[in-house]
Amino acid sequence: MSKNKPKETIEYVIRLQDKERQLLDSITTAYTLGNAGKILTPVVAGLSDISFCVTLIIIYEALTGKVTGILTANIETIDDLVNAWLNYRDSPAYQAEYEERATSVTGGLVNVWEQIWFALVGGPARHFENR
Repeated sequence: MSKNKPKETIEYVIRLQDKERQLLDSITTAYTLGNAGKILTPVVAGLSDISFCVTLIIIYEALTGKVTGILTANIETIDDLVNAWLNYRDSPAYQAEYEERATSVTGGLVNVWEQIWFALVGGPARHFENR
């Protein structure tokens, strides 16, 4: 069946004032964060499981080709794992590598990922407590 062309086109314009734009912006932000929460909830829940965290470290070492020394430590709890990660981050080798990576875009992205990982495991608070 062929469809006839419309005889006329009607255009509706909705103009928002500042208040309505702010409300719409709040709604879209809440919707976006709600969808992000669906993704992050299992990840955050997984971080409380030692086997999940060790799996992430194995993947990290495989992708970067580095040996962090975390997996060779005696790790029985999440606290042991976080302390091993803090010791790795405090090492001079890590600090030099971090600064070297910061000079490139991809290295900068790796640094951002490591900062996110560090924050998710509660590293900043523990790092502050240890100093």
